[in-house]
Amino acid sequence: MNDQPTKTKWHQIFGSVLTEWLKRVGITVKTEVPVSTEPPKADILILQREDTGFWTEEQRHHLPDGIRDSTAADILLEFKYTESINEAAFRQILIYDTLYRQTAVRQVQSFVVSSITPHLKTLTEFGYSPTDQAGVWRSHNPLLKDIPLILLNELADTPHNVIFKLFASQREEKAKAIKALSLWDWSQVSYKLFWLLNRYLKLLVTKIKGGSIFMDAIEAMDMETITEEDATALFETIGELVLTWWPKDDLAETLLKQPDTMRAIFSVAEQKNGEMMKLLQDMPFMQKIRERDIEKGIEKGIEKGIEKGIEKGIEKGIEKGIEKGIEKGIEKGIEKGIEKGIEKGREEGEHNIALESLLQILSIRLGADEELFKPRLSPCPTTILKQLQRVALTVATLAEFQQAMPK
Repeated sequence: MNDQPTKTKWHQIFGSVLTEWLKRVGITVKTEVPVSTEPPKADILILQREDTGFWTEEQRHHLPDGIRDSTAADILLEFKYTESINEAAFRQILIYDTLYRQTAVRQVQSFVVSSITPHLKTLTEFGYSPTDQAGVWRSHNPLLKDIPLILLNELADTPHNVIFKLFASQREEKAKAIKALSLWDWSQVSYKLFWLLNRYLKLLVTKIKGGSIFMDAIEAMDMETITEEDATALFETIGELVLTWWPKDDLAETLLKQPDTMRAIFSVAEQKNGEMMKLLQDMPFMQKIRERDIEKGIEKGIEKGIEKGIEKGIEKGIEKGIEKGIEKGIEKGIEKGIEKGIEKGREEGEHNIALESLLQILSIRLGADEELFKPRLSPCPTTILKQLQRVALTVATLAEFQQAMPK
């Protein structure tokens, strides 16, 4: 009986994740395929696009730096997860590349993809030097000049590199990719890819060497949708990994910007019977979060205070305005009344004087009875009365005056 733990088949896990990730954009992934018509089988991955002559923008969005810039329709990947790059690895990819080209009918390019960053001495020995793309190295060695080397620990933190960077060897680089996963819209992800990523992350958390069990479970899987429980489980896994790996001085900023990740971390902490929660509370980054919350609370308080002050001010202003308005109105009314009264009195006085003057002229000059003419002349405006005064002074008889009077 063999009690040795089952070796995790990282190459198969990597291939399965890529298969689900790339098939949605029309790229076929083949694993452990023969590189010629005869054995042996090569421990490589082959990415094949439909023969369109170029990668579409959507396909480029799913491919890492280096590969997304290749013009080849068939891409051979020699993936090294636990082994470091050495002479044997380069000999192997040269054999794979040569054998595959013997039967290939389309343009081919091979890449070595390494999870572990090799020693600089090794890279120099085989003529590799960095390009202007982070993580992409090229060789001036005549045999290796067409075989770029992709170092997952050095790839840029861009969305199209995320899936590949999940398999980087350095914890901080893995954590960056895991952090990016927490921002994904999982409703757009197939259940199988979701499940594969979840299982891979759990392998990282538990360090279970269960490669064969992992692959068998993939074949038996028949679920099609992501349940709420599934999503919660994945976020808890992400939470535990971020809590363990993410640099503590940057964790506060990360959590404040990613509430889903923060919720996942505290969910994990609560399940640890309070021990991890206590650990969280004592960490410097928690102090940063508390300080941010206090600062946010003060800002909110000031904002609320100003808002309340404005409301109260408007309310008081309206109340005071009404009082002042009434007071001013009365004052203005009295002023206007006096003004109007004086004006009216002046008008009436002028009218009475004009009327009395006209009656006296009629009485003295024409012998008219004042009491008889007064009722008929009183309704006439002051201007008419003054005109009639001029008539009374120029006519010869009372009859002529009566003809000039208004009807």
